[in-house]
Amino acid sequence: MGRIFIMLCSNATMGACFDRKLFGAGLNVATRLQLLCRGDQGFLHNYQQNILFGPFRAVSEVGNHEPHAWGGHFPRQFRVDWDEGNLRELRDATSVFGDLGIPLAPLGNEAAYLVSSHP
Repeated sequence: MGRIFIMLCSNATMGACFDRKLFGAGLNVATRLQLLCRGDQGFLHNYQQNILFGPFRAVSEVGNHEPHAWGGHFPRQFRVDWDEGNLRELRDATSVFGDLGIPLAPLGNEAAYLVSSHP
């Protein structure tokens, strides 16, 4: 199994994530996000609503695929895809993270955090 990621979004950025099938983060997470590979599985956490969406799969490597997305604030980007019939919402997500032993390490303001880097 590949790596597992959780990307963050706000109410303002969530629509672009779904519409563009694109997740992004700031340059401050560039090193850790470079570990992400095509085929890795993950989730999108709207931290304002505390809802976790997923699962998603990375379908590209990390790059600056759409330089103007999110006003250029999140240039470390990768494309995602998902199975419409399998997309789920988990409400009150942060309470479940602790129960599962998932340490959350924020990597920038409303950008991303990696759950693990299991090769």
